[in-house]
Amino acid sequence: MRAKIILCCLFLAIIAPGAGLMAQGSFLTARGVVVDAKTKEPIPFLTVFVPNTTIATLTNEKGEFTLAKIPMSTTELAFSHLSYGFKKEWLASALNKGSLINISLNPKVFGFKEVEIVGDRDRAAAADRRYYLSIFYQYFLGDTKNYECKLVNPESLRFRREGDRVIASAALPLVIQNLKLGYTLTYYLDYFIFNDTKQFRSAGKNQCFFTYQGVALFEEMKPESPVRTEMWNTNRHKAYAGSLGNFLSCLYGNDLHRGQYTVLKAGIPDSSKVAKWLASLEAQANRPKFLIDSVFYFNEAAGQPGYLPYAPQFPFPVFTHTLQTEKPFCRSMKFNDSLLVFKNKRDTAVLWDDEISLFVIGNGELEFYPNGDYQIFNGDLLWSSLESMKKIIQSLPMNFQPVSN
Repeated sequence: MRAKIILCCLFLAIIAPGAGLMAQGSFLTARGVVVDAKTKEPIPFLTVFVPNTTIATLTNEKGEFTLAKIPMSTTELAFSHLSYGFKKEWLASALNKGSLINISLNPKVFGFKEVEIVGDRDRAAAADRRYYLSIFYQYFLGDTKNYECKLVNPESLRFRREGDRVIASAALPLVIQNLKLGYTLTYYLDYFIFNDTKQFRSAGKNQCFFTYQGVALFEEMKPESPVRTEMWNTNRHKAYAGSLGNFLSCLYGNDLHRGQYTVLKAGIPDSSKVAKWLASLEAQANRPKFLIDSVFYFNEAAGQPGYLPYAPQFPFPVFTHTLQTEKPFCRSMKFNDSLLVFKNKRDTAVLWDDEISLFVIGNGELEFYPNGDYQIFNGDLLWSSLESMKKIIQSLPMNFQPVSN
């Protein structure tokens, strides 16, 4: 049984129609007003953005904002202000209030929070903090030297230990310079959890798991030379391969094979099919061993690591679950299974070294477009990266669209 250590980042998508969100071709526009919850006064110069994208604006003197060219898959807005902190708001809920998205924010209460690890407390604490920072750089940023993907304000991080787990939080938004992809991120960290066992510290590093959650505002860096621009474009295209947008775009064009995608059902396939397949091998000499493989992952709901089995011999017929809709340039998809999407980025014949994502839409219906944008109706969308290399250094804004050469 092969195992992969993963970073499991959950992306949920719920779409509901409303007057505050207007379709413009394949994009949306959101308009609203942000006020102080106590005084009802407008809050000017507050940042409003679509989480994990480059799409952002500031409220004007009247607290008003307009966000245009929002992807169809947008489900929530984020609001950030030094005096009001940070808040996310689901669009489906906000749009029920009327034609505008009306947001009320409470002033931020400033105070001192006790932390368990402070770098200058003593030598032992300083050594612990250096160790925890190195873990954070390796598994969150993906850059152990804090060089290509640089955390500008590490002093904002707070660490605490709960048993074998190291938990990180941040007093302020993290400012990250991703020099590999050419973005500056303002990252609002909910948590980072790392399983720091004695086996990991010694030799058993394959027993560790980690997970984190938060949202980011991406801002494009200005390249200082054409060489830097070309490098960023190359690295962005590599990072985009294997993303949900890339997968849906290839699926729309019936081009999963050329995109080097393999789709399998998570779990052991139907027993009757397995029995029939095994029976067909009885007459063969030196028949291959039936393989049930698995991937190691962190189950967010259970709060524990576990294994997802799959049968490499039984591809999921994903094309039979897709239909052309009456809308122009739009296809729909329905399936109740949990799927594993394998992206062959290393050009090998085996699956276990592929980049793997868990794909679930439950009882909902997914509509998707040639550019990989999508909408989900009457359900949730889950796209969880099960690939240990998918860290901040490989993260692209969700509205990224590759440019054809």
